[in-house]
Amino acid sequence: MAIEAVTTADFIGRWKIVADAYQSEYLSNYLDQWQPQLIHWIVSVDAFNEIEDNGIASKPKWIDLFNGSRGYYNSACDKKMYHFGVSDALKGLLYFLYVKDRVFDPTNSGNVQPLQEVSKRTNNVHNGVIAATRWNQSIAKLRGEILPFIENYEDITGVISSSVDLGGGSYTLNLPSTFYLSDGETVTINSTKYIVSNLIENVSFDISGETIGKDFTGDSVLWKPYEDFPLSKELCDNLQYVSI
Repeated sequence: MAIEAVTTADFIGRWKIVADAYQSEYLSNYLDQWQPQLIHWIVSVDAFNEIEDNGIASKPKWIDLFNGSRGYYNSACDKKMYHFGVSDALKGLLYFLYVKDRVFDPTNSGNVQPLQEVSKRTNNVHNGVIAATRWNQSIAKLRGEILPFIENYEDITGVISSSVDLGGGSYTLNLPSTFYLSDGETVTINSTKYIVSNLIENVSFDISGETIGKDFTGDSVLWKPYEDFPLSKELCDNLQYVSI
């Protein structure tokens, strides 16, 4: 399935794009063309493929990444922070690309330029400045809000409160917080990696391995929710500010 983080219905308010029946179809096709590429750049190919297969709503970490997370605690700077989400940044990026390419339609942004007590339609130069501003604001959000959010949850650790030996090298591990952990993801315990299954949120999950007769009680467990994301440098290389 295609990832629809942004749809034509989102271009309202400060993102307003005036579109008749013909332009509405053009805008829809434009989103289909550009949105996958932009999301690829932001979340990497591996993460994109997972989201495309299962949907944004499949995991809490994708929901918070795309829809935003208000008031999360950032341990690096020891304060509460927020981000408005990848979807919000995407609107500005797509707005710029659409308006930039529709240079022969001076009303595509739906803006008018005040002139004393009358108004006139904005020309393409003025529309270009507006669109470029939207792009740069979105780049600033990606770098200043979303990257710190991803980096804040680069590593999550917990302490196993108790474990149950299920036999054959399988165990149920009781853990009071499984924040951003999901079935099929990897955890590391005592330098050994295990695949999570049968997760019960903030209660427990199962693992399987070659070790038998093991008691994991008191051991630390580590997982990396956004491990598949590109480094900041890669994102910054792909998405640059534009001159106004």
